[in-house]
Amino acid sequence: MMLSEVSERARRRRATVNLSRVLGCHRSTYNRRWNKLRTDFLRRHDLLSFSNFANESTTT
Repeated sequence: MMLSEVSERARRRRATVNLSRVLGCHRSTYNRRWNKLRTDFLRRHDLLSFSNFANESTTT
């Protein structure tokens, strides 16, 4: 995996955390909204990279 991919994923994860704070949503509510974006992500990327991204998103 290239360094740019790692930094991109880290930046995206921070952005989603900040967005959820700004919206003041509970985690579950935010996850339901995020599901639509996840399906788009899954269409554009292979299943393995999506699984890694999803795991990182839910554990932090």
